[in-house]
Amino acid sequence: MYWTGVGIAVLFWLWSLISAIATLNSRSARNLARVGLCYSWLDFGIRPMTRADRERSTLSSVVKFVTIQTVGLIFTVLSWISVAMSGYMLWRRFTSTIGAPPAVKEMRWKLQNIDMTFDQLADALYKANASLVTQTQSPEEFKAELKTAVETLR
Repeated sequence: MYWTGVGIAVLFWLWSLISAIATLNSRSARNLARVGLCYSWLDFGIRPMTRADRERSTLSSVVKFVTIQTVGLIFTVLSWISVAMSGYMLWRRFTSTIGAPPAVKEMRWKLQNIDMTFDQLADALYKANASLVTQTQSPEEFKAELKTAVETLR
């Protein structure tokens, strides 16, 4: 029973490894970088990009990625606990978009399938944000603020 859990945990780990490589090198990651956002390497949520993220060398990125994935592989010895945690993370990743407004779903689709310019990304982010909260600024003000934030990272 223990080895079955370890085997399933290793399969989940392999899936997460392949998923991580695909996500971090995807079109959506490139689109997010244009507006100063990036994927978190731990839970793959979207977070603001820092200057350190922009300046990180390829070798440093590879070492960080390998370290995170090695920790995940080590946790496979926890057998069924690892399977439960991986299963929960997969479930959360796929069900997090079920109740999202149409504007948010449209933005996510565009991020994943279309190479977008900064202006297109800013418009999509503004529409998605407007569908969630009441906007207090115009689209032009939002775009100018976003452009300023991105330029400070360079």
